[in-house]
Amino acid sequence: MKPGNLFIAFLITALLFPVSSPAEPSASREEIQTWMTYLSDDARQGRASGTPEMIETGNWLAQQFANLGLEPLPGQEDFFQHFSMEDPDSAEQTPGRNILGILPGTATGEDRHYLIISAHYDHIGTRSAADANANNSTDRIFNGANDNASGVAAMLGIAGYLERAIANDELARPTFSILFAAWDGEEKGLRGSGFFVSAPPIPLSSIDAMINLEMVGVTDGQYQNSLWLTGSEYSDLKARLQPALEADGWTVEADPFPDYSLFFRSDNAPFALGPDADRSALASALKEQRPVRFTGIPAHSISTWRGQDHYHKVKDELGLIDFENLENLVIALAGAIADLESGAIQWQSHPVFKFRRPTGEPHEAAAAASRE
Repeated sequence: MKPGNLFIAFLITALLFPVSSPAEPSASREEIQTWMTYLSDDARQGRASGTPEMIETGNWLAQQFANLGLEPLPGQEDFFQHFSMEDPDSAEQTPGRNILGILPGTATGEDRHYLIISAHYDHIGTRSAADANANNSTDRIFNGANDNASGVAAMLGIAGYLERAIANDELARPTFSILFAAWDGEEKGLRGSGFFVSAPPIPLSSIDAMINLEMVGVTDGQYQNSLWLTGSEYSDLKARLQPALEADGWTVEADPFPDYSLFFRSDNAPFALGPDADRSALASALKEQRPVRFTGIPAHSISTWRGQDHYHKVKDELGLIDFENLENLVIALAGAIADLESGAIQWQSHPVFKFRRPTGEPHEAAAAASRE
């Protein structure tokens, strides 16, 4: 074959049978949309804790954890952590379930440490027909697309991204294990995350930090590639995440609503304050700016919400979600998380809130209760 014909043959072969390169780790927008469509569908009836629809949602989430390659916690047979919540008005007990799964790190045994990535999967259910009529609406379902189907979808997306990246040798497996947690009972007073801290299935002292995802799906066309952290002044988590996020084109801001005390109002709070927190001391410190001490884990919530009025409204539906931005957020956060070092995140000095890390083993009775 002449050299010219050889080149032509090579070119034809290359066009017809291109050499495939290793798959880039990615967060599939289609996956994110599928997850959010399920969670915010009318069939979920607003995901109120204890309802048949919430039980179905928990089962579905456990299946997603398995599909993504996550594993139950050491010593656990499944992804569920069961607890109950007492209704303050009726004193009735409502069953709840946290969904917990890990992406194991390289460290094992006593050297194993955890980073928690979490989001609450419950919402506020439905409103009465009378209430709907009073608001000139036939819509009775609080679908909770942004609050907090968006956070759950982002959490699942991060898990999927990291699993694929590690499998494709695009990322080294971290030394720390990553615990992915979907909390129940957030809307009833942080009950699921609070139970985890009071009955920890792993030593609290083995948890490096906790990143909670809360309302991360809405941009209104003007807040793309911008996120903020609650309580960013209390630890160096923002500083640890910021370089990688900014390299991906994201702006990382402090809490834009300091007067709302949001750091103490989402699922990061039980971890930061610890199981023995004096809530009356917290209230007093917030009011009087008087120093108060807590023993807890650096824990913060990440959000993109900017005060839009869909919060706890029936109009919090799928059409509000900026899926391109949510996909980009998942990719950026996954990369930033992969860059973290075990034990690197520390509390910082603050004039009012004096945080320190827990030491030693978890309460044995509480740990045993969480396994029952």
